[in-house]
Amino acid sequence: MDRKDFSHTPNYCEENVYKLVEQFCSGNTSLSTFYVVFISNDEKSQVAIWGQSAGDPQNDYFVVWDYHVILLGTDKHQCLVYDLDTVIGFPVPFRLYQEHGLRYNAVLPLRLRRLYRVIHSDKYLRHFSSDRRHMRDSTGSGWLASPPPYKCIRGTLADHEHTLPRYWSMQNPMIDLNQFLGPTSQTDPYGMVLTEPVFFKLFSSPDQFDFLHHCI
Repeated sequence: MDRKDFSHTPNYCEENVYKLVEQFCSGNTSLSTFYVVFISNDEKSQVAIWGQSAGDPQNDYFVVWDYHVILLGTDKHQCLVYDLDTVIGFPVPFRLYQEHGLRYNAVLPLRLRRLYRVIHSDKYLRHFSSDRRHMRDSTGSGWLASPPPYKCIRGTLADHEHTLPRYWSMQNPMIDLNQFLGPTSQTDPYGMVLTEPVFFKLFSSPDQFDFLHHCI
C-alpha cells in the first residue's frame, strides 16, 4: 500500500482521514472495522507526537500539534494505524506506532499530554463537516494553509456546516474500562473520549476488539 495513492493536504488531517475512509469503504482493504481517532487535549492547545513528517528530523521527527487525526483498522488479529503524516510507516502496527510515535504521556509535560476521541468510521462519514473556518487567517480572506482542491465536506447527517469542533473537544474522558459497562457512546455520533491508558489497552490487545466494536 502506497500513501501516494490517497488524498493528502498538509494541515487538514481531519479531511485526509475522511477521504481515506471513503476510499477504504469502496473496498480497498480486508480489515473489517475502522475507527477515526482525534488526538488533542481538553484545552485544544498543544499535543506532542513523534515520527511526523513535519517534525524535527534531529529529534525523532518530533512535532507539537493543536490536534491530529489518524485512522485505525482492526480485524480479529491486529490493529493497524493509517497516518498520512507519519514517517514510521503506512500502515504501521499499533504497538509500533505507540512505541515510536506516541510513546507515553508520562514523559511529557502536562501541557503536551494527550487524550483520544474515538469514532466509528461510519459515524464519522455521516456526521463530520467542516467549512474550514478554523484555517482562515486573521483577515478572514486568506488561509493559514492552502485548502484541499475539493469542496468542503458535509456528511449526510451533519446538522451544521462545521461540526469539527465537536470532535476535537476532549471533555469527560473515560479513565477506566469499567465505565464501558454503563451507557456507551453508541448513541453518540461523535464517539467517546479516552485517557491514554484506556486507549492503549483497547487497541493493543486483539482480545479487546470485539468489546470495542460493541461500545463505539
